[in-house]
Amino acid sequence: MSLDVRDITLAAYRQVLEKADLAAEDDFFDQGGDSIQAIEVLGLIEAELGYELPVGLIFTYRTAEDLAGEIIEMAAQPS
Repeated sequence: MSLDVRDITLAAYRQVLEKADLAAEDDFFDQGGDSIQAIEVLGLIEAELGYELPVGLIFTYRTAEDLAGEIIEMAAQPS
């Protein structure tokens, strides 16, 4: 699952920012992302994973790598 989450997250960042060469370590906001696009990213990720994510995640975990890591951590915790 972790590889899939990382791939899904990076693909969402690339799609919304329209930057095919964006690296997993690139900061979403430093690359030109804004709050509306951040919500778009989360929407794409949620659609792929099938569950809702807190909106604030992308503001705290600004790279695709960090956000994916947090999503994986959240998924591993018992509900």
